[in-house]
Amino acid sequence: MSRRLNVTARETLRASGVSIAEWRTRNGMGDTWTGDICGCPDDRCIGLHHAGPDTCECLPALLSDPHWAGAR
Repeated sequence: MSRRLNVTARETLRASGVSIAEWRTRNGMGDTWTGDICGCPDDRCIGLHHAGPDTCECLPALLSDPHWAGAR
């Protein structure tokens, strides 16, 4: 199923200098984002791990992780 990242996720990626395409690639996805709308790449989390669309800290945490930073 194709999902679109929410506004907060897109702004967070932009502020960190990572394009949506690069974020998909870093997470082993093709041309379609299959993770949660918050930017979390784990599709098992969809709709389950935070109360609202803009209250998730997954994306900022992943972007600050050296594993993901090294994927550039």
